[in-house]
Amino acid sequence: MLDYCKKNKKEILDIILFSILSFYLIIFIVTKNNLSIVAYSANIAIVVLYGMFCLLFKHASSRMFIISLIVSAYSIISNTYVTLAIYKNKKHFSLHYQDFQTLLLTIGVLLSLIIISLLCKKYILRRDFQSSVITKAIILSQSFSVIALSNPLFTKIVGQNNYWPIETQTNVFPRNLLNYSFISFLLLFLVYYVIVTAANSILDKQFRLRLSGAISLLLAIIFNYYIQAGITTYGEFQGKYIISGATLFQVVILSLLFLTIFLASNNFIIGLSLNIFIATAISIINLEKYKQRNEPLLFSDLKWIREIKFFINYISFWQIVGFISVIIIAIVLVYFLHQRLFSTKIVETVKSRMMLLASIALTFLTILFVFSRNDNGEIDKNIPVLSSVYNVFDIDWYGLTTNARFQSLSFVWLKQLTTSTINKPQNYNQQAIEEIYKKYQLLADDINKKRQNNISDQTVIYILSESFANPNRIKNISLSKDPIPEINHIMENTTGGLMHSDGYGGGTANMEFQSLFGLPKYNFNPTVSILYSDVFPKLKYLPAISNEFSEKNRIALHLANANNYSRKIVYDKLHFSKFIATENTKQKPEHLIRMSSSYSDQSTYQNILDNIDPEQSQFFSVITMQNHGPWYTEVRDINAKIDDLTHAENENLQNYVNLLHLTDGYTKSFLEELQKIDKEITVVFYGDHLPGFYPEKTFDSDQNIKFLTDYFIWNNKNNPKLDHPYVNSSDFTPLLLEHTNAKVSPYYALLTKVLANRNTYDGTFGKNKNQVTSDLKLIQYDLIEGRGYLRSYPKFFEINNY
Repeated sequence: MLDYCKKNKKEILDIILFSILSFYLIIFIVTKNNLSIVAYSANIAIVVLYGMFCLLFKHASSRMFIISLIVSAYSIISNTYVTLAIYKNKKHFSLHYQDFQTLLLTIGVLLSLIIISLLCKKYILRRDFQSSVITKAIILSQSFSVIALSNPLFTKIVGQNNYWPIETQTNVFPRNLLNYSFISFLLLFLVYYVIVTAANSILDKQFRLRLSGAISLLLAIIFNYYIQAGITTYGEFQGKYIISGATLFQVVILSLLFLTIFLASNNFIIGLSLNIFIATAISIINLEKYKQRNEPLLFSDLKWIREIKFFINYISFWQIVGFISVIIIAIVLVYFLHQRLFSTKIVETVKSRMMLLASIALTFLTILFVFSRNDNGEIDKNIPVLSSVYNVFDIDWYGLTTNARFQSLSFVWLKQLTTSTINKPQNYNQQAIEEIYKKYQLLADDINKKRQNNISDQTVIYILSESFANPNRIKNISLSKDPIPEINHIMENTTGGLMHSDGYGGGTANMEFQSLFGLPKYNFNPTVSILYSDVFPKLKYLPAISNEFSEKNRIALHLANANNYSRKIVYDKLHFSKFIATENTKQKPEHLIRMSSSYSDQSTYQNILDNIDPEQSQFFSVITMQNHGPWYTEVRDINAKIDDLTHAENENLQNYVNLLHLTDGYTKSFLEELQKIDKEITVVFYGDHLPGFYPEKTFDSDQNIKFLTDYFIWNNKNNPKLDHPYVNSSDFTPLLLEHTNAKVSPYYALLTKVLANRNTYDGTFGKNKNQVTSDLKLIQYDLIEGRGYLRSYPKFFEINNY
């Protein structure tokens, strides 16, 4: 660089002059759009443009024109995808020519000027000024920076203060606007310098670091849109379609990830292929998962990458075939190109490569550190971009889907890595836990005076019925007859009603966790996705209802892979003697009948009956599979249709309703068999969530319906009908104990109090909610993130030792 300065003093003066003129022009454009009084004359701006043209004329070359074409194409593609990403949530947004008039016009002018310069030099002046490659790159980079910053989108961003706080008071706003524009110009110049030099390296067939950086940025801009486009809910939130800075944040994160892969492979074509493949896979899985579960692909989902079936559930057969075909073609093409054109390394020395990778890692660690230092949901207010994305109005309570939609998916992923599972209550201390123990010890005393039974004296069967939800609640549905008459009859004559699900189209393991442990998901932070993977490993004590039964009499049954959602690990830690599953367990089911995409509920029920021992008190945790999507059946006992649905959606509905009807009959037969057994048995039956084929518009008139399933508690000897029309899955154990007139521990006395105060569709509480919800959250925090004070009170959880 020093040699360049010594040899090219005149060129450096040209660069300085061009820089001043460029920045002046930017200030003119920005102030014209954001201040009521234009501080700079338009006449001067014309002179500035003329000066820039003269310098461009002086340094123009045919190579410069070719590079400009490449960079122009790059800019047009980038601008298109950035605009799409920013306005993605605007349902009726579409790109029109006028959206790019300024960009196309300015790029056209620049290219025309270069052509005019070349023609003048060749045919009029008949001489050329041979400037250095660096000088040409700097001047061209600044030219494109001016074009980008003159875009109406940038001036709008400046006016709305999208990236970092600018004081808007009259006396300081112009100065801050100047600083903002200068920083933006400097950063954009650096970006375009990389792009211009990358274009130059393409002409020299040098596929090294700068080209990798430029392509990483382009891929990030493109896949930022496709990743966000997978979240197909539209509309604004508090007047915004996306949070300020979210697009820039995700583009930076993706750029660094793509560059990491380039550096790790250290070969341009291999790195490019890996980047495109991984980004495409994530985009498709994210789209398909959102379609089926109304939830984007989350960082916690990547824990299941070893279980390929987890992801296959979200990809169609033809997409898999297409993927395999593309992979085969890509491998052949990459091998050929690597041998012929791209054999050079991106970075020559291992030391330089390690330093670059370490720099990227340090950047991510810095972001994670900043996120981890949040205080009451906010980070420091003076951090560019990060503050504007993180410190927004209260959006977390809407859930991860809304966070991903407005703050970007990568933001949610990074936040998941840095946020605790549950916030520390302000009044958390040892004395508070001791007071809760004493309070609910007294409440348990009062409850147990009125109850005579012990739950450990009977057999209990928890049945999570996959996707079981009465379709009669869906608006405008047409059914030829009731699909679940038997279960409706059971619900009318025993304790039953509606359960609030935490998911739509998915979330089975979360409902299973809550039903076993009584710890509600609504007390956890919104970044918690899968309770078995995010919460279970942190539990200092496992307060499962199965603890009330002998270890040899604890049985889990799931006609699928035992490793899904770490169930094998979970049930092993809960000391279940048997886990009957189709894969990855020693115990295999004796009865398997294929139905739809899995196994019938009849198979599940028969395997339960095979394992019931009338001489023992047993606990069964059962998860069915029959009604899991995709839905197929030749049975047509019931006709089902919704006029607003597509043919494919109605076909899913038709299949699903007939599968439900089969479940209804199988369940009736199963309960009849239980009545024949000379042993008291109680069944807790509930649907985990709705099937995911209903489009969002189905719930426009009532979003509550989207999260309501059915439940009942049935005993083969005695069935009181308790009045609990709305419950959460975490309420089932206290409800079971109430239904069976069984004694409680102080912990279940607390959950009984929680249940007594729950009285609405969405599982929220009545008038006495404050104290009981506070007590439960203190217990939940102590069990998971706290100091474990409850270990000093072992009787808090144990019914038989209480």
